[in-house]
Amino acid sequence: MQCPLCNGSHRLFKCNEFNKLQPKQCLEQAKQLKLCFNCLQLLTKNHTCSKQTCYKCHRNHHTLLHIDKQNQASNNTRSTTSEPPANAKDTIPPEINTYCSFKGQPHTHILLATAIVEVRNKFGQYVPCRALLGSASQSHFITERYVQLLRLTKTKTQAAIQGISDVNTATHHSVSIHMRSRHTDWHSTLDYAVLKNITGLIPSVKFDISNWKIPKDIKLADELFNHPEKADLLIGAELF
Repeated sequence: MQCPLCNGSHRLFKCNEFNKLQPKQCLEQAKQLKLCFNCLQLLTKNHTCSKQTCYKCHRNHHTLLHIDKQNQASNNTRSTTSEPPANAKDTIPPEINTYCSFKGQPHTHILLATAIVEVRNKFGQYVPCRALLGSASQSHFITERYVQLLRLTKTKTQAAIQGISDVNTATHHSVSIHMRSRHTDWHSTLDYAVLKNITGLIPSVKFDISNWKIPKDIKLADELFNHPEKADLLIGAELF
């Protein structure tokens, strides 16, 4: 067994160099090394993940990658304080900053990055889902509609969400989601906040791509990227 960080004869979670890092730095290292966030092993076609979960929050990620979202939000100098919910007198929900999209008839077509990923449902089956890759979002989101479709169990999680011009909303539940690529060995298990809707149609209108010279040997992440469709997932900057 070779450590992917220092090449020593031990697993990554026993590596002295890795254990000196802060959780956020550990997460960045796991991304760079293309490791599973749950067992910290290399992602391969025959990868078998550990059934163990985080000792601190019991979610599907390694304990060394656990980030206290409440403390992280309080350390963000750009965050604003939100009123706590009525049923949580002694706690203030963490704040998430995300983006806003233009609603209306645009003068030009600006493509937002989308991808069709496969998400595992309650029964272990993989279901295709359209995802918006939100590099301006600090968290990940899924629609209530898709949570019901996947038959996933929700966890009560309070969080305030702030967008452009201090537009605020809130989420009260989250789910743990395992998803994978349709074309590569990549897969990930992360927590997603549940919202009624994420965005409107992307793009807002259909546009002609018949004159685009897209190489035929390229596998597109979203083959219908030019068709107006809703996105049921928003994958935040933690991954993209």
